[in-house]
Amino acid sequence: MEQNPFKNDHDLKRKLDQYEVHVPEFTIKSSKWDRLIYFLAQPAKNPLERIGSKKHGFLSMKLFPLGAMVIVSVVEGILLFF
Repeated sequence: MEQNPFKNDHDLKRKLDQYEVHVPEFTIKSSKWDRLIYFLAQPAKNPLERIGSKKHGFLSMKLFPLGAMVIVSVVEGILLFF
């Protein structure tokens, strides 16, 4: 495919060459306040994404609180009787 399909159209080329585009210069460095706002506005990463993407990830996310509850209950029961 040809890169510029209007290459042979001299009238169009002449009309387009009449226009000049002036690009204003912008400051590249942002202020500390802008950088802080940009940092705070970034979306947070999901900490459970790595676990949930594994084969048994969702099952382990459901069973982990249950196992932790059983362990805490056993420790409380042991401490209650001693």
